[in-house]
Amino acid sequence: MKHKYLWILLILALLCAPAATFGYALDDYGIDIDAGLFVGTLDNWDNFFYGRPPNPPVDPSATDVMFIERQWNKSFGSMMFGDGMPADGAYCATNAHINQADGSIYHEFFAFAFAFEPIAGAMPIDGMPGFYFITYKVWMTDSDGNQTVISEFDAAIDGKTKGKINTLKSLTKRNFTFKGNYTDGVN
Repeated sequence: MKHKYLWILLILALLCAPAATFGYALDDYGIDIDAGLFVGTLDNWDNFFYGRPPNPPVDPSATDVMFIERQWNKSFGSMMFGDGMPADGAYCATNAHINQADGSIYHEFFAFAFAFEPIAGAMPIDGMPGFYFITYKVWMTDSDGNQTVISEFDAAIDGKTKGKINTLKSLTKRNFTFKGNYTDGVN
């Protein structure tokens, strides 16, 4: 009988453990390609793509550093890291911020998708045929927590397209949060 309770406790512990415990593992750049996740600095994103070594970990309270949390689906990952072939419905969502010396924070959130047919209501991305902004928002938060929206766009998605990128719309409502040093490989 004791073994039965131990198994139940073990199962409950696994269900209650945070997803980060065994959900993904970031490399030295802050990337987990298989999970479709990047948590790091813009410098390390660039370093990864240009084949340069990663920068050391950065304290999340550092100023004048662009911090990025980025998530993408498997189709987008295949396009970027695999065969390079475009895939209808491939998407990526990015949340970025820069801590300012005066205590304010610059924020930028955008989500974009690839589609062979134009996405009605979405904003085409200049120089990137087939890519469309679904959501784009830029805002500042002052040291008292007051927000000022600088620019905002949210596409009115039709039913056909919405079915292809339904997950994307839920991502745009998600608030990315990360505690710890960026690109330290620990989450």
